[in-house]
Amino acid sequence: MPLLPTVDPSPAVTDRTPDPRRASWGRCARLHPRRAGAAVTADERAENRRGRAPHNPPPTGCGRAAVEPAGARCPVTAAVETPAPPLVADCARVLLPYEPQSAAAARRLVRTTLRGWGLEDLVEAGELTVSELAGNAAKTGCRRRMTVTVERITERCVRISVRDGSRSLPCLIDVGPAAVSGRGLALVHHLTGGHWGASLETFGKTIHADLRTRAPTPA
Repeated sequence: MPLLPTVDPSPAVTDRTPDPRRASWGRCARLHPRRAGAAVTADERAENRRGRAPHNPPPTGCGRAAVEPAGARCPVTAAVETPAPPLVADCARVLLPYEPQSAAAARRLVRTTLRGWGLEDLVEAGELTVSELAGNAAKTGCRRRMTVTVERITERCVRISVRDGSRSLPCLIDVGPAAVSGRGLALVHHLTGGHWGASLETFGKTIHADLRTRAPTPA
């Protein structure tokens, strides 16, 4: 019985090693195919006759990625947490008894608050204003406590108010030069430029006075 030739199932091994440049061109050709109707150069025709793919330099953008030099990278800065400045409240309030001595505590509240806001130029006018309002509230004879409030309305305006338990509204009168009292509201009217008023409430009233800093002079 004749013997049949055996066939080795393993693929044939050749000594030919692939050209890395040709393999690189093949990858680039798939990414950048030739345009339809492009002219074929003489070198490409010669390569086709020899049965090899023409060797062309890879197109721009196909090849090894460029390594960015260390000096060209953007500097990376570490975030440093800085402590935030302490917040200053826009309103300060205190409850005081209906006594003449409460005017001193009201002046202390206004002085401390305005200096904390950096409004040193309003301290003197603020102390005179709150002293008059708190003194009038102490004369009402109420038994509970008055409420003295200092609040910042704008960057250049503050409001000083005193709330008491009486519904009797103040009245601005024109006193003569020989009068020994009654000039308190006239002083408040002068210091505030007329920006003061009173509002009735269910159990009492609130007198408020607005003080403004001077407008900054242009340089």
